[in-house]
Amino acid sequence: MYATVDALDYRVGEAGYFSIDGVRIDVTEGDTLNSIVQKINDSVAPVRARLDPVIHCLILGTTVASPS
Repeated sequence: MYATVDALDYRVGEAGYFSIDGVRIDVTEGDTLNSIVQKINDSVAPVRARLDPVIHCLILGTTVASPS
C-alpha cells in the first residue's frame, strides 16, 4: 500500500494512536513522518514502512508471505 500525497513536512498535531492489523502504534505531538516510519518498523505489526524518496509518501509492505 502506498500513498500519493507528499507528506515530507507532516507533523502529528496531537498525541494519539493508530492500529495496523490490531497492533497499536502510539504517536506523540510533533512526530514526523520519519519517526512514524520508525515506530511502525519497531512494532510487531506484520508490515514494514518506508518513505518513497521521490514523492515523499508513506509505503507499507507486508512481511507475511501469502499462500500460493
